[in-house]
Amino acid sequence: TDLALAAGNARFFERILGWGRFRFGGLAGFETDNLGSLLTALESWGIEPDFVVGAVNPAGFAMKPSPDDVLDAMSRSGIPVIATELRAGGTVSLTDGAAFARAQGVRGLAPDLVEMDDVAVELRLLASLA
Repeated sequence: TDLALAAGNARFFERILGWGRFRFGGLAGFETDNLGSLLTALESWGIEPDFVVGAVNPAGFAMKPSPDDVLDAMSRSGIPVIATELRAGGTVSLTDGAAFARAQGVRGLAPDLVEMDDVAVELRLLASLA
């Protein structure tokens, strides 16, 4: 995703979406390390994946090109975002990261199990936010 984004290859995104939807008979999206840039590019190209996966957290960790750019692109875009890096590299709690992401309008959360100290307890805490 990020290589095609850096190359400005809109055709890649169009084709892979069509192929993914046809091949798997469902939704198709992209995971990126450059959420703000990808959402902006997709908007300018008129390409609408079913979702995009990228970093969203209160510390701005891994939110590229900048936290403000990511939040601005998310507010403009109608593309659903699935948030990752919720714990901001371990600097915030999972519930704080999840609450922040939800407040920004993300459609889903994808916590990394490596980030959880007690998976069962923390998943129950996330469920209580819903």
